[in-house]
Amino acid sequence: MARGEELVRAEPVDGTVVVADHQTAGRGRRGRSWGLGGPGTQLLASWILRIDSAVAPLFAVLSSVALMRAATSLGVEKLSVKWPNDLLLGGRKTAGVLASMTAGDWLVLGTGIDIHTREHPEEVRTEVTSFAREGYDVDRLALLAHLAVELERLLDADASARTAAMSEWRAASATLGRRVLVEDGGRRFEAEAVDVDADGALLVRHHGALERVLAGDVSIRPR
Repeated sequence: MARGEELVRAEPVDGTVVVADHQTAGRGRRGRSWGLGGPGTQLLASWILRIDSAVAPLFAVLSSVALMRAATSLGVEKLSVKWPNDLLLGGRKTAGVLASMTAGDWLVLGTGIDIHTREHPEEVRTEVTSFAREGYDVDRLALLAHLAVELERLLDADASARTAAMSEWRAASATLGRRVLVEDGGRRFEAEAVDVDADGALLVRHHGALERVLAGDVSIRPR
């Protein structure tokens, strides 16, 4: 992700992909770290994309659909998505996306997919997983190729295709219809996740009124 941002500040080329064999500091949403695996255990890629800033937030949400399509094409099942753009396998996080918009309509999309990790630290073992832990043998380069195709499909999608992708996201959502804890701009409250709007914002019902969550942290509450 950091290398991708460096390239954008230098001489960005649309469609550039930066792939790493492993990471020494995993940066998630709001600066948190997760998923530090050994060399060769994860697919770590940063995609430098020229995109209209008006549609970038929705594209960032739909990137999890690209992840899901790519993994499904290689035989992975029981996948779901969590707002804004996490991929879950059997209800546990196995992949995530970090989107960073820069000046000049450049989007750096960092994707991290845990493929081969066999053991996770005790403190996160019930929250995260990998394809290997769930019994799937997935080739990293094959997944990279499939993901490139699916991201390009989303980039080239017209309004109708984006609507279809959003319907796919809703059908696979682990967030919608659930009670969630929202931490947004100093506020912390529980609400019901209702939908995602055309801008990629999560719509939640709080005290009978709908609110839009654009950049807050949302965790799913136990049933």
